[in-house]
Parts: sequence; C-alpha cells; structure tokens
Amino acid sequence: MPTFTGLRRAHRTSRSVAFADRFARALITSGGIATIVAVATVCLFLVWVVLPLLRSGDTDAHAPIPRPGTTLPLVLAEDPYRHLGWLLQDDGTVVGFTTGDGAVLARTPMFERASVRCVARHGDRVLLGRADGSVAFARVAFANDVTRDTTSAAARALAPGAVVVDGSDLFERTPEGQWRRQRLELHHEAPLALGGAAIEHVDFSDAPDAMRVAAVTADGILHLKQRTTRLDFMTGEEVTELAGSSTPLATLLPDFASTPPDHVLLNGTGNSLLLLWRDGRLVRLDTRDRDAPQLAETLRAVPAGRTVTAAAFHNGKTTLLVGDDQGAIGAWFLTRPADVATVDGATLQRAHEFAAGAAAPVVALHASSRSRLFVAGHADGEVRLWQATTQALVTAVRLPDGEPLQAVALAPKDDGLLVAGSRRLHRYDVQPGHHEVTLATTFLPVWYEGGNAPEHVWQSTGGSDDFEPKLGLWPLVFGTLKATFYCLLFGVPLALLAAIYTSEFLHPRSRARIKPLIELMASLPSVVLGFLAGIVFAPWVAQHLMAVLLAVPAIPCVLLLGAQVWQQAPPWLRPTLERLRVPAALLAVPLGAWLATAVAPAVETLLFTGDFQGWLAVATRAADDPARGSAFGGWLLLGLPLAAFAAALLVGRVAGGWRGPAANLRRFGFGAVAAVALGCGLAALLTAAGLDLRGNLFGTFDQRNSLVVGIAMGFAVVPIVYTIAEDALSAVPEHLRAASLGAGATPWQTAVRVILPTAMSGVFSAVMIGLGRAVGETMIVVMAVGGTPILDISVFNGFRTLSANIATELPEAVRDSSHYRMLYLAALCLFAMTFVLNTAAEVVRQRFRRRAFQL
Repeated sequence: MPTFTGLRRAHRTSRSVAFADRFARALITSGGIATIVAVATVCLFLVWVVLPLLRSGDTDAHAPIPRPGTTLPLVLAEDPYRHLGWLLQDDGTVVGFTTGDGAVLARTPMFERASVRCVARHGDRVLLGRADGSVAFARVAFANDVTRDTTSAAARALAPGAVVVDGSDLFERTPEGQWRRQRLELHHEAPLALGGAAIEHVDFSDAPDAMRVAAVTADGILHLKQRTTRLDFMTGEEVTELAGSSTPLATLLPDFASTPPDHVLLNGTGNSLLLLWRDGRLVRLDTRDRDAPQLAETLRAVPAGRTVTAAAFHNGKTTLLVGDDQGAIGAWFLTRPADVATVDGATLQRAHEFAAGAAAPVVALHASSRSRLFVAGHADGEVRLWQATTQALVTAVRLPDGEPLQAVALAPKDDGLLVAGSRRLHRYDVQPGHHEVTLATTFLPVWYEGGNAPEHVWQSTGGSDDFEPKLGLWPLVFGTLKATFYCLLFGVPLALLAAIYTSEFLHPRSRARIKPLIELMASLPSVVLGFLAGIVFAPWVAQHLMAVLLAVPAIPCVLLLGAQVWQQAPPWLRPTLERLRVPAALLAVPLGAWLATAVAPAVETLLFTGDFQGWLAVATRAADDPARGSAFGGWLLLGLPLAAFAAALLVGRVAGGWRGPAANLRRFGFGAVAAVALGCGLAALLTAAGLDLRGNLFGTFDQRNSLVVGIAMGFAVVPIVYTIAEDALSAVPEHLRAASLGAGATPWQTAVRVILPTAMSGVFSAVMIGLGRAVGETMIVVMAVGGTPILDISVFNGFRTLSANIATELPEAVRDSSHYRMLYLAALCLFAMTFVLNTAAEVVRQRFRRRAFQL
C-alpha cells in the first residue's frame, strides 16, 4: 500500500513480529480496561455497603390480640424472642401472656393487700410504691433454657420454628432441632416501710456503692434512702434495711411546697434527684450526701404555655426525656461548663428536642435497653420511634380505629413494639436500620450525652450497654489531612532539593551511585519504619526535643556557612577540593546537630523557663504562675523560617552589590542577623498583642506525636518523590541547559529558572504520588502515633487517620452493624479524597505542561 511519502518499505514485517505487536497491544489495552474496571468495582462495592446507612426504618403490623387484664397497665414488657409478655396492673398483679394470641399463662398477685400506687422499673428489677407507705422490690424476668430433649409431648411434635404452650411454659423448636423453653419468673422481697402515708412517686438507682431509693409520700415527705443488706448472725438470714433521710418538702423547697411533684426521678449514680411538676417546673437536688440533700438548681422543663405529660430516663439513667401536651419531647442531661455556679458544678441542659410536626400529648415513654432508641406513645394512638443522638424519627405507626394508647414497650432487641391500647394489644415488627448514622452526624458536630457543647468525636465502642456510639468521621478525616501535611512538609522539600542537586550539580559518576541508594529506601517496610518511629525515635525525641527543633534551622545554617567558607578557597586549591564537596556537605549534618545540642539547654532556659514540655502545658498553669512563661519563644521558633525567607529577599536588595574580600561571608552574616532580628521583632509584636500559640499550634506534648510521624512517613515518601522528580528534571533537553549557561546564567539560576519550570509537570506528578502514599499510609501511623481521634493541629499531639482506623477496628466490628458500615464509609471517604486530589493534581499538571510548551 503506498504511503504519503510515495516510498515503499524495503522489508515486510514478519508474522511473528506482527503477532507480538498485536498481542502486546491487546494485552496493554485489556490491562488498562481491567484496571479501570477494578477501581470502579471497588468504588461500587463501597457504595453498596454504605447505602444501607441512608435507609429509614420500617414496621410491619401483626393482628391485634385481646388485652389481658382490665385495669390500667403500669408496666408492659416483652421477652427477647417476642413470644411472651407481661404487664403489671395497679393492684399489684403480674399477668404473663403469649404475644401470639394473648393467652394468659400466669396471673400472680405480688401482695395480698395494699394496692400499688406507683412503680419504677430498671431492667428486670421493679420497685413498687404502695398505699400503706411501704416499698417493695421485685424481679420479673423471662427465663429460658435450650435442651436437645424434652419430656413435653406437645413440644416433641413441634416443627422447626413453631411454638406451643404447655402449662406455664412456652416451647419453641429451633431450626437446629433443639427446644427452647421459656417461662416468666417472679421474685419479690418483703415490703420495707418508709412511713405511714401512701407512696405517691418512687424511683431507684443501682449506684456503684449501693442501691438508692427516692420517694415522695402523700404527706409531703421526701424520703432518700440507701438499701443495704446485712447478715443476721442470730438467725443466719439476710436482713434488708433502708437508711437515710426523710425531709419535708416544705422545709427543703419552701417555694414549691404548695403542690407535690408529679414525677420523682433519681439518676443512675444516685447523685441527683429530679422533681418535676406538670406545669413544667423542674428542681434538681444534689443527693451525694443522702442525709442532707441540697437544692442544686431550678429550671423549666417545657416551654411556657405547655404542660408535662410524661417523663422517663433513657438507657443508663443519664438523659431525661420529658414529653409535653403538644407532642414534643425534650432530652436533658447534666453538663459541666466552666462558668456554672451550682453546688456540684453541674447543670441540666436541654440538648435535644424531638418534634416531627403537631401531635397529640405524649402519654408513654420507653427507652431501649441496648441502644439510643426510645419510643413515644401519644394520646391519639400514634407511636413514634426516635433516635436520641441523631434526633432522627426512625419510624411511626398509628393504632387502628383511633384506639387510645395506654402503654408502650420496645422489644429488648429493638426489633419490635408492644403497644397496649384501651381494648387490645398491638404488635409491630421493627427494622430500625442504622439509626445511629446520618450525614449530619457523620460530618457535623453532635451534642453527645454529658458533653458541654456539640463536638466532633469518634468513639465506636464502650464498656456498657448504655454507651452512646460516637461515629463522627471528621476527626479521622482531619487526622488524615494532618498526617499528610506534616509528612509532605518534611519529605517534599527534602526530596525535591535532593532531586535538583543530583540532576543539575552532582557528577554523573556520583549520581549513578547515590540515586539507586536513595531508591532502595522505598524497600523499607512500613512496619519497620513504624516500629523504629514508635519504639526508638519517639522516646529519643522526647528526651532531646529542644535539640531536635533547633536542628531544623541549625543544619541549613551550618551548610550555608560552609558553602560560603568553601568559596573563599584560593583558585589553585579548588580543583583538589572538588572531590571533597559531597563529603564536606554531608559533614554539615552532624555539625549542625552538634550545634543544636550544645545550645539547646541555654535556649530552653532563656526562652522556655528551662522546660519546653512544661512550657507547652500552659493549660495546667495558673495565669500568675512563673512557670507559665511567655509566648515569645514559641513565636520566635515558629517565625524563624518566614524571617529567614524575608532576610534572603532583603540581602538580595541591600547587600547584592557588595564586593571585595569575603563579600559572600559578609552577606551571609548580614542575612543571619537580619533573620534573627526579624524573627524577634515578629515574636515580640505577636506576644505584645496577647496572642499565644500554645493550645493550638503548639499543644501539650505527647511522646507519640505528629512530629515523629511526619519524619517517619517522610522517609517513606522521599524515595518515590525523589525518583520521579529526578527523572523529570533529567529528561529536560540538554540544549536548554546549554543555552541558559551560554547566556551567562549560573548553574543555580539555570536549574531554578529554566529546568524546574520546564519539568514542573513531572515534578508535580511526583508530589501528588507522594501525597497519595501519605494519605493511604497505615502501619506507620498505627505504630508511631497511637489512635487518638482529636481535632488539634499541634505538631506535638497525636491524631488518628482513616486508614489506621479501618485497619484496627474492621477486624473487630460486628458484621452489618452501623460501626462496620461506617468503617466502609471511611474507606469510601479515603477513596473520594484521593480521587479529588488526583483530579485536581492532573488539572494543575496540564497547566504546567502547557506552560512548559510555551517556554
């Protein structure tokens, strides 16, 4: 076939070469497509795992069943497998029933006389307040056992998954062929007298030292007792007693004595007692001393014009839920602001409000025993399931036929609702979804229980069932950016300067030896670097912190001073010294380190009160403490690099024309003095303005800190950045160098003003690849800095990154839990961050490339 030149090839391509060419082309094409598909598949998989976090809850209704009993239920509960339920009537009778058809299994009166006036329940423990002025503890629980055999003929005939009632027991055949037997167990203790008047309101708490009881009787007496059990050596029996104070409300609260409270609530530790009235008045008593309770504060629990219709503690008895006649619910918990003036240093704050449009009055509240869910029942039969942390409405249902609601219970596994209407019991299956997570709580501050204000926190697990998961990703994103910043701050200048030196100034023979040596650094495993950083380097830096910080300006100063002295050598000696240039430059490192170590004690005494780490801990020092020191030293340390840059510009303008012997030395001396003077002036100005960088840029010292990680990760990034940048600089055409040098430019001017702009596209690519390595680094961060997810830019504090968090928590996360999916969301965020940064880098690289073509 003729070509555009009109010439024909003299030789034909052999079949083997043509086949190899086509095969290589197909292989490269398929490999590229496969890479793109693989990356897209990983992204789609992450999205697929994360999507369930955004789904809302759902409910499925069962057919209503007749309600056992005719009186108002004080307590309603359901077993974990949702086959049995029980309710407590106001006459003290416990009724056990099946939730499938409402059949009564047992009807047990706890006491023969004295009706129940009030009740408090915490888990399977119940405290009854009675009309005769006594209280009685009881335990109502579901007992179950699993066996491979049973004597019940009805149970033997069961198919897998079916249930049957045999006497007072309920049998279920499991899919594995075993039998699960369930029954209701009731244990109650003898009543304990508080006084002669009826108990109107009662509550209790399982405090760490002993159980505490709070009650208000009809005669206006507040009883605050502690339940103790001792062994009677005469009879050998255990004796239960109540000891504490009985104080008239008129004496303790003169302004509130006219009407008794409508709710009495004792927090989980027993240190705070809350008295709540229907008109919204809320009184908190400090009950740390049960014999002498004190008034802590008075508040208003609901907005003006509303009345309180329901109140209950959330799981853990720390957060108080208050419902009003407008259908709104407020969540209150204790906080400890710095300016509070209460007797115990704490104050109640209304942190959350739950109000999804207009609704009927709240008449029942019940909190989950295992999560931050709670259910609210409204007078018109509507039931709403809320998430306390995210303030999200999980799901809502309404009783059929407008049946009024009397009581509501959330299943122990959060997978169902049991609602008592005026005539029937209603059951609902609930799929709450991943209610702990929303986009707002993931990336915005959240007011967690006990916190003084909304904040960013990542704390996925705790040691108790009432733990509140804190799944904010922003501390992890911030930690990733912080690690990347300090890593690039250390590694990129070192790698680029090394690349410029080896490409433009180093002899080719030396370059052939040094470049492979630096590239071999990339073979160091991250585990080894992390181990050395955490076990060896971090303790050493902690012991010589001041010397390490002073080495940053000392080593460049010694190197520059040595360069100026080197230029003073006579011309006849320079060819001989040329072979010693690299060893002499390397000698500047130990000399600079020695100088920094020598002057560190004097600098620490002069600027940092003799203890730099103590100087950093300004938060622990009083304002008039001499050890607090001045912020001048910190500003000087931070401002020296800027002052040195400004001094370099000043030397070029003022001393650039100096001639004569040792002119370079004189310029260097002038620049050094100018840099120190400018740094001192800037530090004095900022200190006089009252600015202190401690607590933000310079935080309290932690041995495993960002400085250590930045240096360790920098060594991991340097080889790859150096190699790519050096290749890009070496690839610049030689005629550009020759033209620049021929026009009279120095080698340094040629490197900075000609070679570097031309190769900027490749240099920028090197930096971006190093950034990608830093963003995804895991083992160095895990081993060298620990895992504290804090929002602090300080170089002396730690952090936690997305990749380190995934590596440490994913193996322990429960599959399909919110925690598990949040870790995949963290991986997706890491993926997105890398994609965005690389896209932005490519845009900038193309601009540099076009500029290089223009040059």
